[in-house]
Amino acid sequence: PLELLGAAGILYFALPEAVNPGPIAVIAIFLASFSVALVSNAPGGLGVFELVFITAMQITDPGQKDAIIAAVIVFRVFYFWIPALISVVVVLLYERSRLADLARAPQASTVPAPPVVAPGLDPNRIEKKLEKKPL
Repeated sequence: PLELLGAAGILYFALPEAVNPGPIAVIAIFLASFSVALVSNAPGGLGVFELVFITAMQITDPGQKDAIIAAVIVFRVFYFWIPALISVVVVLLYERSRLADLARAPQASTVPAPPVVAPGLDPNRIEKKLEKKPL
């Protein structure tokens, strides 16, 4: 719920004063648009979300529609693109540190213990099999 309220808040603050119907109306329209976009199975709800949101705002003036489209683009940037770019940087830094660790100690690349021990999954037996077969 907090994530959806935050996402609706992005749209609320991105909408210009002339077309902003208020926080409750924006949240309601956002949730309806978001729900339809999820049901549509379109990747990221692209196109579906925008169509439902713009239609639900009931704006007839083309200038005001442009303002709503701009607000939706700002929403897309803050909700999808900035977190995606941050996550790419985090993953690249993590993988870089893993490669650096591997370069420093290549002999330490043993098979880690399984996270869950289940019947038929003995970690000692797995290591013995791997010792017999060179990688």
